[in-house]
Amino acid sequence: LKNNCVCGFDGIKVAPMKAIAGLIFDLLCHLTIQILIKGIFPEKMKVARVAVFFKGGAENSVSYCRPKSVLPVFSKIVDEAINNRITDYLNKYQLISSSQ
Repeated sequence: LKNNCVCGFDGIKVAPMKAIAGLIFDLLCHLTIQILIKGIFPEKMKVARVAVFFKGGAENSVSYCRPKSVLPVFSKIVDEAINNRITDYLNKYQLISSSQ
């Protein structure tokens, strides 16, 4: 995750999370494993804050704006961990064709 990512609804920023990553690593691993075992992604981690970003041009014109859903940092971390596990599994057992 980039340090300059926009905060989710919880207001937690990426940089402080990176600073304490070593301290909360075991907790994040446990959380990710429980999500995989139970097959339930916590509702609070699904809540997104919609932010408006300007593509360029006049900032007062909505035609130059685009909305973006911003998820909480914990949600992004767990999502990335699950994505890595699935990708590793698919690669390990060669379940993805090279033509895909």
